[in-house]
Amino acid sequence: MGLESPESSANEKKVRYHPEPPGEALGSLKTDSPDSKPSSPKTPKPGAGSDDGDGQEGQEEGLSFLDHLAELRRRLIACLIAVGLLTLGCWNFAGPILDLIMRPVLKLLPNDSALVYTGLPDAFSVTFKVSLWAGAILAAPFCFFQLWAFVAPGLRSDEKAKVPGLTILATVLFLAGVAFAYFLAFPITFGFFLKFSSSVMKPLLTVDRYMSLVMSLALAFALSFQLPLVLTFLSRLGIVSPAFLKKQRPYAIVLIFILAAVLTPPDVISQIILAAALMALYELSIFLVQRETKLKEKPKKLTKSS
Repeated sequence: MGLESPESSANEKKVRYHPEPPGEALGSLKTDSPDSKPSSPKTPKPGAGSDDGDGQEGQEEGLSFLDHLAELRRRLIACLIAVGLLTLGCWNFAGPILDLIMRPVLKLLPNDSALVYTGLPDAFSVTFKVSLWAGAILAAPFCFFQLWAFVAPGLRSDEKAKVPGLTILATVLFLAGVAFAYFLAFPITFGFFLKFSSSVMKPLLTVDRYMSLVMSLALAFALSFQLPLVLTFLSRLGIVSPAFLKKQRPYAIVLIFILAAVLTPPDVISQIILAAALMALYELSIFLVQRETKLKEKPKKLTKSS
C-alpha cells in the first residue's frame, strides 16, 4: 500500500460525492418509460371520508362500540319523543278509545253494565294508559324504522334497500297481532271466565285491572306476530335454515308454550290461544324461509349454467 497525497484524496472525495439540486433529485425518481404507471391515489381510511355518502358509510363502518351505543341512545330518544307527542294527541280521544277497548267484555255482560273504579286516581291513570298505548301503536311504524335504520349499516347495499319494506311488514304484523287479540282472544278468554258467574257470584269488573289484562294480552300477541319476520331475517344472515327449523320443531313447541305462559296472564285459555298462534306462525316462518332460500339459490344456478 502506497501513501496518497492529500491532494489526491481530496480529488477522490470530489469525484465520489456530487450533490444534485433538489429539483433534479426529485426528477430522477420519475421514469419516462411508457410502461410506467401513475401512482394510485391513497385509499381513505374508514372514518376519514369526505362529506359525501361514501364518506358517511366509511364513518359508519369505523364506529366504535361506544359510538354504536350513542347511536342507539339517539334513536331510542327519537322513539320516546314520537310516542310522547302522539300520546298527547290521543289524550282528547281517550274516551272513544276506552269505549272501543271495553266493547268485547261489555257484550258479554248484562245490559246497562259498566266497569267501575274503586280509587280516585284510577280514572285518571286509566285515561293516561289508554292515551299512552294508543300513542305507542301509532308510533310503531316510526319505531320500527328506527330499529331497522340502526341495523342497516351492518347490511349489504341490496339489503339496505329493503329497510322500508321491512318496516311496513313489521308494522302490519304488529297490527295483525293486536287485531287477533281483540277479535279472537279477548272474546274467547272473557267468555270462558264469565261463564262461571251465577246468582251468588256476579261479576263486578274494575276498569284498571281490565285495562292491565287487555294491554298485556295485546302486547303479547303483537310481539309474537313478529316471529316470521325475525326468522326470515335470521335466514338472510345465514343463521337458520329450513332444515334447521324443521329439525328443531319439537324443541320449538316446548319453548312456545313456555313463552306463552310467561307473556300472558296466569290463565290457561289465553296461554293456549297464544301458543296455537305461535305454532301457526312458526310453520309460516318455515315456508317463508324455504322461499327465501330458493330465491338465493336461483342466481347461483344461473351463474353456474352460464
